[in-house]
Amino acid sequence: MKIRRTYLAACCALLFSSASFADETCSITPEVTLNQNQLPSEGGYISTQLSIANEDCGSVKFKYWLSVTGPDGLYFPAKAVVGGDTSPIESEQGLREGSNLNITRGIWVPEYMRDGKYTVSLQVVTQDGKIFNSDEDFAKGVDFNSLPAIDGVTLEVTNQLDIKNVASTGGYVPFSINVENGRDTQAKVEFWMSAIGPHGLVIPVHAREKWTIASGADYSKVRGFWFEEGYPAGYYVIKTEMVDLESGAKTESLLLVIKD
Repeated sequence: MKIRRTYLAACCALLFSSASFADETCSITPEVTLNQNQLPSEGGYISTQLSIANEDCGSVKFKYWLSVTGPDGLYFPAKAVVGGDTSPIESEQGLREGSNLNITRGIWVPEYMRDGKYTVSLQVVTQDGKIFNSDEDFAKGVDFNSLPAIDGVTLEVTNQLDIKNVASTGGYVPFSINVENGRDTQAKVEFWMSAIGPHGLVIPVHAREKWTIASGADYSKVRGFWFEEGYPAGYYVIKTEMVDLESGAKTESLLLVIKD
C-alpha cells in the first residue's frame, strides 16, 4: 500500500510572481524512483533518481523540491527548492521531443529516526500554479509490506476509488477504513480522521469513535470527504489516527489528495 503525503503545499503561492504562461497548456510529468525500499533499524543510504519531463509544450518554468515524511509527522527536506526552465534544458541536452531533467540525489537515514514507513516526494509547481507530484515509499526497521499496527491490531485505510486529484470546483472522495484484531483478546480502540491542507487548514473528516473488536474479528466502514470549491488548491493529507485505549499506544495512516 502506497502512502502518499506532504505538508509543503502551503508554500506554493510564495514561489512565483504574477507572470503567466502563454495560451498553450503545459503538462509536467515528475517521477521519483528509489534504489531500494527496505532499510534496517540501523538506517542507511537511499539513492533517488528524479525525472521531470515536459511532454507537450515548448517552454514551461517551474520550481521543484524533494522531501521525506515519516512516522509521527516527521518531515525533513532532501533537496531544497530549485528553479527550472525546460527551454535551456532542452537545448543543452539536445532532446528532439520535449525535454527531460534527470537528477540523482542521495538521502541518508540515520539510526535515531524511528522505525516505520517513509515517503519520498518529488513536488513540482509550474509558474501558473499547477501542481504535480510523484511519491515512492521505503521502510526502516519494519516489513515494507506491513500495515500500521498496535500490538497485533492493524489499521488499513484506502482511497476507495483511487481518486488522487479533485477539480477546482470541488469533489467527493470516499475512504474505506478497516481495523483487524489479531490478538488473542478483545481490543478497544478509538480512531478519527482529519484533512490537513494548505495554509494550516485542519478539517474534520470523521469524529472520534470507539470500537471494541473481538479477538480475530475486524471492523470496517466507509467515510467520505467533500472538497468544497472554496477550499484552497494544493495538497491535502488525509490522516487517520488510532489509539489503543488500554495501552495509550497510537498509530496512523496517511493518504494524499491534490485539489486543483
